[in-house]
Amino acid sequence: MFEKIACTEHGWSAGLTGAGAVAGHERFAAVATALPLMSWPGRAHYDGHRVRHRIIVFDRATRSRRAVLDAARWPIHELAFRGDGLALAIACGAYDGGYFFEGELLVWDWTTGALRRPLRACREVVRARWIDDARVAVLVRPQDDGGGDESFSLVHGAALADADEPTAGGYAADPRVSEEPTDPAAFGFDGARAPEAREWARDGGLGPDQAHPPVRDVAYVGQRVASVDDGCMVCLWDASLGEGRRVTGEGHGVQLLRVGASVYVATLADRSSALFAIDGDELRPVRRFDRAYLFSTDAHGRLLARDTEPGTARRDLVLDADGATLQAADLGHFDVFNHSLRLDGEHLSYLRGTPASQHQRKVLMTIAPDGQHHQAMVWDGERSHRMEPSACEVDGGAIVTGYSVHDPRPGNGVRHVARRARDGATEWLVERPYAPVALAHAPAIDAVLVATLDGSLAALDARTGALRAEEQLTIDDVLAPPTCVAVEGERATVGTLDGRLVTVSLASGPQGRRRG
Repeated sequence: MFEKIACTEHGWSAGLTGAGAVAGHERFAAVATALPLMSWPGRAHYDGHRVRHRIIVFDRATRSRRAVLDAARWPIHELAFRGDGLALAIACGAYDGGYFFEGELLVWDWTTGALRRPLRACREVVRARWIDDARVAVLVRPQDDGGGDESFSLVHGAALADADEPTAGGYAADPRVSEEPTDPAAFGFDGARAPEAREWARDGGLGPDQAHPPVRDVAYVGQRVASVDDGCMVCLWDASLGEGRRVTGEGHGVQLLRVGASVYVATLADRSSALFAIDGDELRPVRRFDRAYLFSTDAHGRLLARDTEPGTARRDLVLDADGATLQAADLGHFDVFNHSLRLDGEHLSYLRGTPASQHQRKVLMTIAPDGQHHQAMVWDGERSHRMEPSACEVDGGAIVTGYSVHDPRPGNGVRHVARRARDGATEWLVERPYAPVALAHAPAIDAVLVATLDGSLAALDARTGALRAEEQLTIDDVLAPPTCVAVEGERATVGTLDGRLVTVSLASGPQGRRRG
């Protein structure tokens, strides 16, 4: 299971969402990129987010990939190759938004994978250069913003031995860092960063306008695959994922929705949503809205539009297949971690707190074809509330749900995937390391696919919850955390955090030639 059948190709830049810091060497080049936290209008999902910052080292002449690092914890400001090209100094850090400048210096021996942290303090490192093969000079921000606006332009210098140094903990100082702000030239930083390496990335086709943003949703449209991301309204791919037609216009695609025999694209522009139907190679307008909505659909061709705008009079909508309003009402408080449930099934469904004005003691509500709203089941546990919800409908009207149980202590909550009958009875429940970012029913193999942002793609038996298969999803040996899944028969197409699509087989035997 999960043998790769096809994947999109970005050439040498596969796995990079764009070019951040770039460094050059006579033989090698290194490119840093950022993989953003996943959020949609009305939805945010951070649980399990494993990769925030990535560095790839290339052979300079052939652009072949030599090594990948996914371990940086802060934004990357600068990369510097050691003289022999076999190690990188990596300047990382950011202002925490409230008081401290946090970060670190990494030294990465990319041929062996060894990673060292020579700076003892947690400080934002903004520049790094090699003094010789054993020492690195750095410039760091002040420890905090106590100096006012000037703190954001001041730097302190240090010359560090290339050796792992245990951090003292908290925000302890490193005595090797100059106590007073310093002139960058005193530590060998004479002027701006060299542009030559950035030109290498640009000349290879990864310029400022060549980003590969995360895939937000994916769907099968006849013999084609549709995907949406922040770079277009929709992209229509052939079955081999070899050629894609990008449709651009006002805003970008957020969701793909099956409405009867059609597939709709929900787009966002300036906090306003719109619906379009995929019509051949074009998009046909269905309806525009004056605010941002989160959509779901049912088997009767209706759509539910949850109003995601904070601080305004709520206007949730039930729409027919043509986009006309069937109902307009306030269905209760909405926030991105508690109520952002998309459940496409027999009936329209949504989560509502008890009372409806708050987020705790949630219940699952359904909207019948006659427009009546009914409580289907209690959603939250007896003494806890469940966050980051996901769900898919399976056989017999049952649903499989995923969620994290709220705990005020970071990292102490538990995550579950559970099958529940329509009356709310739990038919099976399994604990998972992270809450799913996506769940998808695969009736051809009687399984539910579970995607999590740590990079895992798993298949659970739909009737028992038993684990059928699980792997860390990689493409060309680079981790590709899944963000969305579409299923058709015994295949599934997965969108990834680094902007790629991959189609995998759900059968137990070999299924075609592997491209990924």
